[in-house]
Amino acid sequence: MIKVLYNQTFLDLAMQEAGNAAYSLQMAAALGKSITQDLTSGDILELKNFELTGKERSIAYVLGKKENKPASNDAEIAQAQGGIGFMEIENDFIVT
Repeated sequence: MIKVLYNQTFLDLAMQEAGNAAYSLQMAAALGKSITQDLTSGDILELKNFELTGKERSIAYVLGKKENKPASNDAEIAQAQGGIGFMEIENDFIVT
């Protein structure tokens, strides 16, 4: 059983529990949900155990620790807040 944390997605849970993002499709399908569906913080998900490779087990071990659990569903963080795409010549981007 997995407790969903704030801002976690199926991709995060797959990395945390199985060490491979590819398992996110299987997780979502097993629960009858879409991979893009928002998860609710505090929900308990019951998932089957996956047969993992050594590398996957290592990744899952590291990401399964409380301080390392991924939570990437924050649109504000995902969007770039500056840079060339947001600059205007002679306004923010000065040409000398």
